[in-house]
Amino acid sequence: MANRGAGNVIPYEVQGSGPEQVIALHHWLSDRSSFGHLRPHLDGGAFSYAFVDCRGYGEAMDTPGTYTMEEVAADVLAVADDLGWDTFSVIGHSMGGKAAQQLLLDAPSRIRSIIGISPVPASGFPLEGEMWELFSGAVEDSGNRRAIFGALTGSWHDDAWTPG
Repeated sequence: MANRGAGNVIPYEVQGSGPEQVIALHHWLSDRSSFGHLRPHLDGGAFSYAFVDCRGYGEAMDTPGTYTMEEVAADVLAVADDLGWDTFSVIGHSMGGKAAQQLLLDAPSRIRSIIGISPVPASGFPLEGEMWELFSGAVEDSGNRRAIFGALTGSWHDDAWTPG
């Protein structure tokens, strides 16, 4: 079920109705659909999962903002409030993992646990010069995405694994 919530809550979708509550944060260059292959294998009887679209992605593509980790964390807390979840766990993939760490800093009493899937460290991932050009160009250039993915995986996978 898709739900935009009330007011300024970012778009999210809930799967499952279990008592353990989890918010899933996608990686850079994707949206909540990045968890699509995982979702059929989740236990909806034990867990309730909220898959969000961060500002600038998916259904929140045109949502204005500062696009910072602090804003992502505030948006996730607003989703949790919209759902009536006082405490919850967070799954964060890549940049979503960095946002999960920010949530722990901002609302430690609300976060039960964090699962980081290849998370960016809380200290950041500084990019300068050619590396900045490579990453900033990845939004538009699939060649840049292939180069990044190859570097991060030791070129272990072929182009079929490269994000579109």
